[in-house]
Amino acid sequence: MASSSFYSGSSQDATNVNAIEDSKNAAALSEAAAATSAAASATSATAAANSAAVAEGHKNAITGLTTTTGAVGSDVTYNSTTGVLSVPRGATGATGPQGATGAQGATGATGATGATGPASTVAGPTGPQGPQGATGATGATGATGADSTVVGPTGPQGPQGATGAQGATGPQGDTGPQGATGATGPQGPAGSGTGDLLAASNLSDLADAATARVNLGINTNFYTKTQSDTRFAGADDALALAIALG
Repeated sequence: MASSSFYSGSSQDATNVNAIEDSKNAAALSEAAAATSAAASATSATAAANSAAVAEGHKNAITGLTTTTGAVGSDVTYNSTTGVLSVPRGATGATGPQGATGAQGATGATGATGATGPASTVAGPTGPQGPQGATGATGATGATGADSTVVGPTGPQGPQGATGAQGATGPQGDTGPQGATGATGPQGPAGSGTGDLLAASNLSDLADAATARVNLGINTNFYTKTQSDTRFAGADDALALAIALG
């Protein structure tokens, strides 16, 4: 095949052009081979149909043949002794959609009444009570009886009468004994008197704390925290130095 393809005048060299042409030729050969295979397949199909016709004839020629259904997926077998041909059962297909509900049929005729059963030996339940009948006419008055010799029961007590008017006020009675003394009331607030000590001040309002300690018999060598801090200032540093020097 000539190589004057659409590659002429392009940047493709002659080697690539020939390779492409060879591929096209090979494709054409493959297409011809496929056509030949198709014809062979058709011939094989015809032969298969002929074989099937022969097999059908053989099947029809068998007399006294009994068929049975085998399990799903089993092979077809033929027992020449018993003449039984076993054909596997096909797999169950999917359930199809439910069809529409048909119209309701006409009501059938009523059946004949059955025979009466034997009488029951068990008493049935009592039926509901019927409505009360109308009151009958009043009977004639009986004769008067003799006087009773027994005292009859006392009748019920009558209702209480109305309250009477209020009487006059009586004289005043004697004075009763004196009652117990009541509980002591809460302590009042501290006054602002001159020279008094207030509990809330915790002795901070003493005029002279040192004199007060003497009067109370407390050791006069007592120091306050502020006095102790001033008196012993620097003692910690001297003690630390003495420990360091051994």
